[in-house]
Amino acid sequence: MLINGHLVAVVFISLIVGKGYAVRCFSCNSIDDYRCGDNFRLTNVEGIECPGTCSKKRGERWEGQVRIVEVIRGCLVQTTEKCYNENQGGINFKVCTCNTDFCNHGNHTQSLLALIMCVLILAYNHL
Repeated sequence: MLINGHLVAVVFISLIVGKGYAVRCFSCNSIDDYRCGDNFRLTNVEGIECPGTCSKKRGERWEGQVRIVEVIRGCLVQTTEKCYNENQGGINFKVCTCNTDFCNHGNHTQSLLALIMCVLILAYNHL
């Protein structure tokens, strides 16, 4: 039981420590590189170091009858994790920010997986 408690502590500490230092983020846009779009296919080697927070912007625009989805991944100066809407160049973007390495690959699955793992460990300890 003590080992599982240490594992939970390590997970929480790693999440907290990641918030105070530079993170590595993907930096791309789906207009220049289709691999940056919704069907994301880049690797960690293609990231940049960011002193703030990683970001993912997703917006849609129409060119005539054609819907174009734009995804922009990069770095922002802010350090809070959140999602919000932003209008840029006439396109309404949903912007999400995160503070762990390469977290802007998609949705906030890394933090969610860490939380689920902690809950499962705690539940297992009480069985």
